[in-house]
Amino acid sequence: MRVALVGCGKISNAHISALNAVKDVEIAAVCDRDIYLAEVVAKKIGKARAYGDLAEMLEKEQLDAVHILTPPSSHAPLAIQVMEAGCHVLVEKPMALSVKDADRMIEAAKKNKVKLCANHNYLFKPSVAKAREMVRSGAIGDVVYVNSYYGLSAEGGSYSGGGGHYHWAWQLPGGPFTNFLPHLGYLQLAFLKDITDVIGVTTNNPVDPDAPSTELTVLLQGKSSSGVMNFSMQAKPYAKYIDVYGTNGIVHADLVREVCVTHKDLRMPRMLSKVLFNIEDSIQLTLGTIANVFGVLTGKLKNMPEMQVLLKEFYRSIREDTAPPVPGEDGRKIAEMMEKAWALSEELSRYGKAAKQPGEVRTEPLTAVERRLKENKTLAGKKVLVTGATGFLGSRLVGALYRSGAKVTALVRSVGGVSPEIAKQANLVAGDLRDAAAVEAAMKGIDTVIHCAAITTNQATWDVHNAVNIEGTGAVLEAAAKAGVKQVIHVSSVAVYGLHNPPGGRTVNESTPFPSRPDFYAHYMRSKIGAEELVFEYRKEKDLPVTVIRPGVLYGPGGGRPPGRGLMQIGNFNLTIGGARNFMPYTYVDNVVDALLLIAATPESEGQTYNIVDEPQVRLRDAFRVKNTVTGDKGMIIPIPAFVLNSMAGLMEGSSRRKGASTPPKITRYVVRSACRNIKYDTRKAQSELGWIPEVTLTEGLRHMLGIED
Repeated sequence: MRVALVGCGKISNAHISALNAVKDVEIAAVCDRDIYLAEVVAKKIGKARAYGDLAEMLEKEQLDAVHILTPPSSHAPLAIQVMEAGCHVLVEKPMALSVKDADRMIEAAKKNKVKLCANHNYLFKPSVAKAREMVRSGAIGDVVYVNSYYGLSAEGGSYSGGGGHYHWAWQLPGGPFTNFLPHLGYLQLAFLKDITDVIGVTTNNPVDPDAPSTELTVLLQGKSSSGVMNFSMQAKPYAKYIDVYGTNGIVHADLVREVCVTHKDLRMPRMLSKVLFNIEDSIQLTLGTIANVFGVLTGKLKNMPEMQVLLKEFYRSIREDTAPPVPGEDGRKIAEMMEKAWALSEELSRYGKAAKQPGEVRTEPLTAVERRLKENKTLAGKKVLVTGATGFLGSRLVGALYRSGAKVTALVRSVGGVSPEIAKQANLVAGDLRDAAAVEAAMKGIDTVIHCAAITTNQATWDVHNAVNIEGTGAVLEAAAKAGVKQVIHVSSVAVYGLHNPPGGRTVNESTPFPSRPDFYAHYMRSKIGAEELVFEYRKEKDLPVTVIRPGVLYGPGGGRPPGRGLMQIGNFNLTIGGARNFMPYTYVDNVVDALLLIAATPESEGQTYNIVDEPQVRLRDAFRVKNTVTGDKGMIIPIPAFVLNSMAGLMEGSSRRKGASTPPKITRYVVRSACRNIKYDTRKAQSELGWIPEVTLTEGLRHMLGIED
């Protein structure tokens, strides 16, 4: 069967992986409004073709089924369009945002004689499947109560509106909760069977009562049972579970650790039951853990194993013309449940009724540099174009330029995804770096360009790094040269110096040459070197006024990793690569923004390069101690010898090359060496020529990032 994916966001990776395990299924095409993103995903798949228009894809491709993976507000119209083209449809949750839309989708499936399946994937998780079997077999008697919990501590940050992005979930009825309530909703339906009403909803934000709610509780009523759904964006650690209480026992399914524990009613003295309950619990947890370890080691337990089960059942239903594993009617029940829940909450019922409006935007300067520039009117009226304006650095820069009096134009890939703050602070121009015409259009009338846009993760193919970081930079430089821009500031990275100490342990200054042979998988480093070479080529060949800034490892609210975190944290133990005695170039994001403002205000910076790393530069071990002081933690560093991870990385790299994988493995020798680098970067040039001083200290930066008040 020939299959297509509509929507090439993060969730598409899970569908691609699961589809690869389904026999006789070929991913023939992918479609996304962002054609560049579609092309990246298509290349990852292999033979798939990329489209930017659904109608064109349906016309040109002979498809059997289509997966709708777009934001929920588009599910109904896209699914109906696909079904009217005669294709079976699998729709991500929630299938629909209203009963009306769900009914339209169900009717379209019947009219066109195709399957409509909702992606209620948690139903097929091993732990849930076992719990459902226990209930079906009558092992715990009749179900009387179901308690379910979804903690978003590991995911909720992406919905916080951090950076310059505005997540589409805030425009849904019910806000971001609408993207998660379906999971617990369909789990409740699987066990309660006969939900008759939603009778209670509570919301709150224990940290900031004036901010949008982060906690939600929904009470369900059935004919002979009841249930509670609890959501939290702040509780830690990350957890998802469901407890099913019956007349003869209890079943607990842990959806994160994939363990199912059952406790049956045992008639015995209460004191004895306390002991046996714990023993019974420990034995089942231990056996479940052993089974999971064995499954991982043998490759039988994959990431998101439930997706494979669901998709295999879906395509079997198409071949055998049977009911899909999750029929559209089940998706309708979730839409009905959500409508009732949001109607009971004054706060949540407000979401989705009107387009977002810019909120309160700070106009007073944030730093000493901003205050000085505003008072002196140095940047007043200057027309500044910022690329990558919705990124971690770019969004902070737009705000600082706005507060300093500049007239800001923001080049963004999608106007609809921009935060209210950025929308008020800048003139928005939609365009991609790889679209030369769009970049040229954004450049008209601009005095200064600050080029922040870049792929900053090494977990992307070289083609993507080359297209964005090198060719995209070339497009910006070419457009700036044509438009006669007076100043181009290019944001590079200290990564261009490589990962080895200079002879004699000297600090690395701006004249240090680039490494001659970067690691094969050092995609980010190689692309940043290539971009810088282009920058100075344009200065030489076309007399383009350019300045290069090389920041260190950025961190701050909404981005980066907290300094001192190390490789991984398990309880109070922080695993680090090596002994953590190496210096790391931690740099608070607003300190970099200050440097960019100073360069924009300093004509003499033309043709220069500046290292921007916070002072004093600290060892990883020292950053860890500062983090403990700020958070009150009592963590310990557990060093992992670098040679162990290097050996593992070498094996993973070899395997990736043999398979022809275009994306680097999770652990490469470049990643290991980057974590172990022991380099100090000379920042005296920026201090003497620009007057730059890192205003935010490591302690203050960590407090801001972690939301901890003094």
